[in-house]
Amino acid sequence: YLDPPYPGCARYYGCQDDPDLHERVARVANACRGAVMVSYADTPELEPFLPLYDGWQIERFNAVQHMQVRAAGAGKGKRTELLLLNYTPGGQEALAL
Repeated sequence: YLDPPYPGCARYYGCQDDPDLHERVARVANACRGAVMVSYADTPELEPFLPLYDGWQIERFNAVQHMQVRAAGAGKGKRTELLLLNYTPGGQEALAL
């Protein structure tokens, strides 16, 4: 399971956006022989990197945005997240999100 800083959201992780990081994550993920899951926020900034996961399954789901709570002191927000999978899960209930 890989959870890199999301493109356009690196400030929440205390770092700057680095396009090379996402290319390196994709190279490592694609080189793995076993099952790999990569999570990202579904943002426009992610679009240029999705072709790096050609042939992977994409699962979308709604998630509570806890990082915004800590950063801005606001109430819990929600956003769409992506799970990029290099395998097919055993059925919809396997992704009970």
